Amino acid sequence: MKEMLEKKLAENHFTSEYDSEKNTLRFVNPNNGAGVTLELNAFQSRFEANQSQVIDEIVYYVEESLSFSGEEMLVGNEKAIFPVIRSTSFPKENRAGKRFVISEHTTETAIFYALDLGNRYKLIDEELLQLSELSQEKLHQLALSNLRSIIFRDKKDTVSGNDFYFISTNDGYDASRILITKYLDKIKTTMQGIMAVAIPHQDVLIIADIKNEQGYDILAHLSMKFFTEGNVPITSLSFLYENGELEPIFILAKTSAAEQNKKPSS
Repeated sequence: MKEMLEKKLAENHFTSEYDSEKNTLRFVNPNNGAGVTLELNAFQSRFEANQSQVIDEIVYYVEESLSFSGEEMLVGNEKAIFPVIRSTSFPKENRAGKRFVISEHTTETAIFYALDLGNRYKLIDEELLQLSELSQEKLHQLALSNLRSIIFRDKKDTVSGNDFYFISTNDGYDASRILITKYLDKIKTTMQGIMAVAIPHQDVLIIADIKNEQGYDILAHLSMKFFTEGNVPITSLSFLYENGELEPIFILAKTSAAEQNKKPSS
């Protein structure tokens, strides 16, 4: 395995160092100083079952971990920084062991930050933030400002007397628009019932004007459907929105709002 990896990664000009006692292989990119250490014993059983697949996976992991370049620096790319909503169960670090920059949101969700590189985006880790000399608060404000600058539209649908607004532009930031409180406050002024929102996956934000008992059931079914179908699921729970605050709620079928089993607010 050691020889195969060294051969595969030789064209990247990474330096390698093997520790025979620990059976670890470390690769370093001399261009940016980034390094990653592989514990070969952890891959051995899978390697014996399927050598080519495991080698390809490890090579991809090493290349991704060590290939950060000038285009991935935050300074000079401030307009490319955006917030992304993830579940609180989402991994807190990347495959290289670097912790992501994370801000609290609700008991069910957290705010991560992405550097949009056009054809892909990179979640911002603490090391990258430190290199930029930006504070986390400044990063957050930059991300929100950039998010607000993107034009989007909602689509309204009425079911059983309840109004539902869907935002699904598929730009990777639809769920993130739950952070645009100015928009939420504006749409709330038009509502006749109780305002609830849902972010079942990355590419949809659902806003509901709940006017009767069926509205809660419809929102629950919509949230679960989108949650199970999304590429990046977030949460099947919905939230009440009041005074700029989000309160996660369990919606029980065939119940009224007063009978719902609510979770504590964050």
